Amino acid sequence: MLNGTYFNGMHGVHAPQTGITGQNSQTGQLIGIASSALQGPSSQSFKPLDPHRLNIVGESHPESGPRRDEEKAYLQSLGMSGSQYWNENEFQYSTTKNRFQILGISFGKETTQSFGDPVMLRLEMRLADVKEKFLPIAQKFAAGVNPPELGLNHHPLEKTWESFVKTGFNQETKQIILTMHELLKVNDEKAIGKLTHLYSFMEQLEKKYQNPATQNVQADAQTLLQDWAKAEQIFCADVKAGKPLEHSDNLSRQRSAAMAASAQASAQTVGVWKVGQSHINDIMSAPGFNERALNYNILTKDEFNQGLALWVQKHHP
Repeated sequence: MLNGTYFNGMHGVHAPQTGITGQNSQTGQLIGIASSALQGPSSQSFKPLDPHRLNIVGESHPESGPRRDEEKAYLQSLGMSGSQYWNENEFQYSTTKNRFQILGISFGKETTQSFGDPVMLRLEMRLADVKEKFLPIAQKFAAGVNPPELGLNHHPLEKTWESFVKTGFNQETKQIILTMHELLKVNDEKAIGKLTHLYSFMEQLEKKYQNPATQNVQADAQTLLQDWAKAEQIFCADVKAGKPLEHSDNLSRQRSAAMAASAQASAQTVGVWKVGQSHINDIMSAPGFNERALNYNILTKDEFNQGLALWVQKHHP
């Protein structure tokens, strides 16, 4: 198994988890949350969820992931339901436009569903993450070097390579395929058509690297680099009209802007949409940001955690 510290820093990729260290139950975990949160910012800065509006709320994905049920229970205590809770990639909103006009008169309405966190931006960011974070490691394998950032310098090169492919590259390949699957949920036929070639190729890569036993690490790493260069070429040709992948940092900021716009367009929606805290930072630091003009309520990770901690303290004194 690869060193978890390195992989936990990668977007969407985590080393396999063996449980919550030092906790014997979900209750114990929640009490730990309450203790740490209540020792943080003063309750004078506490900002509540609004049970009558859409709340876009920051989170640390590894922190909130194991406690989704508890967070939903917290919402229910405020009069919302579990179905009004959305992970970062789940929130959808509706837009309505006229089908056509004749002599300035509009006829018919067409309503479409879209993801608040656009699939194409998420997909490109995953591809960019692999290029920026995984491929430099693969290049070291191709040179016959055991990458020091994996923390496994004293392990055989073959075993390190196999673990890297299984817990890193192949898992990210699966996530890219799952991201493309999400387009089916909103029936985005135009986007689906653009991704047909890439989807087929990524499925081939998933099967190819599923069991990465090797006799020649350098040759296999070089093949992986060539395969990934082809995947990038397919995406850029079919989706970006030949333009190169953007940097992941820029794509993350674009996602943040799209989240803000979709939340603003969802004035009639009630619930909680959890997104990475970096996106909340981007939204709140954007030029012209004016919280009073928002159609939604915005909370940082710390503000939400404090409300959750107070609820936990009340229910687990």
